[in-house]
This record gives sequence, structure tokens and C-alpha cells, in this order.
Amino acid sequence: MDIKLFDSELKVMDVLWKQGDTPAREIARALGEELGWNVNTTYTLIKRCMKKGAIERSEPGFFCHALIPKSAVQEAETDELINKVYDGSADKLFAALLGRKKLSDEQIERYAAESYSEAMCPVVTKLKELTVKFSEMQARVEAGDKEVCGFKDFHARRLVETAGHIIITYLLARQAGEAEEYAASARVFCKLAEAKIAEAYTYVMNSTTEDVALFKAVENEV
Repeated sequence: MDIKLFDSELKVMDVLWKQGDTPAREIARALGEELGWNVNTTYTLIKRCMKKGAIERSEPGFFCHALIPKSAVQEAETDELINKVYDGSADKLFAALLGRKKLSDEQIERYAAESYSEAMCPVVTKLKELTVKFSEMQARVEAGDKEVCGFKDFHARRLVETAGHIIITYLLARQAGEAEEYAASARVFCKLAEAKIAEAYTYVMNSTTEDVALFKAVENEV
């Protein structure tokens, strides 16, 4: 999908995906109640979506029609994340995340708060358990970095891959509600995430400052 929508624009699209064709004033009213947005903010976002080709306007009444399905946006979002984490760019991704820890946390919280099909409930339950482990790993790394400079950098890749496993599995579980073929992928990826995170969790939680010192020594020799 060539259209790139930001979170604020997706809020507008969500109203259309839930309600179908809707007058702009009703979208503004719904988002005003839900998010406290004023009318001008919502209309600006609607016009941005129109300019991007995501919304079509019809008269009378400034009716808005979604030109792209929710499944297309979700699939594009999934592909983007998979490419970022598994196509050789995990280090670059964490370079951005490392100084902005809230980004991955907020993504996980946002996906955890969404509604999922009954078939995906076991997957979501497992993801919430894995999120607790991720939080414990973050706390251990933060504490270790206070003991020795470089502890956080040493575990950077493990943290971003852990967050990536959780986020991507949430995305697959979400898409399973739109297309059944994603259900099997979500279950398989959840098992993979569980195994990978268990391995990373054990390593991080048992890691010592000596591991970092050894790593730096080897790095300096290369």
C-alpha cells in the first residue's frame, strides 16, 4: 500500500471503518467525545486523508467514504515492522528506540488494548505474559547500566527483538479478525516469540557486568 497514514489520521479512518460512510460533523463529534479533539482538528485530518487518497468526499452533507480497507492498512503496518526488524535493520530501529523507550512500550500498550477475536484470546493472553517479561528485562538493563556504562548497549538488540516479537504477533492476531488465514500465522509466531523471548530473558536476567567487560575486550581486539 502506497498510502502512509499517521496515528492521528488512523483515528479518523477508524470511525469510518466502524460506522461506514459518515458525515464529517459526526466524525468530529465522535472524536471530540473520545479524544477531546476540537472540530477544526478533525476537519484538518479529514482533508489530509482526502489529499492522500484515503477518504472520498460526497455531497450534500460532506459525507466521508473510506477508500482503503482497514485490512490493507494493517497488512502494510505488519510488513513495515517485519522488514524493519528482520530485514537487516534491527540495529537501526533500536538506535531510534534506545533513546525513546516509550515508543515500543506505547505500541505494545496500544495493541494490547485493542479487541481481538475469541480465537485469538489465548494468543493475546500469552502476549501479555511476555510483555511482563519484557518489562522485567528493561528494568534489569536500566539497573545494569547504572552499574557499568555500556550495559544497555550490550543488550540493545535483545530488547528490540523482544519488543518486535510481541508487536508483530499482536499485529498478526489483529489481522486474524479480518482474514482467517492470519490466525495460524499468529499462533505459530506466538510460539516462536515465546521461545525467543524465554532465551533472551534468561540471558538478560542472568547477565553480569563481567559479560560487558568481556564483550568490550573482544571488541577492542577485533
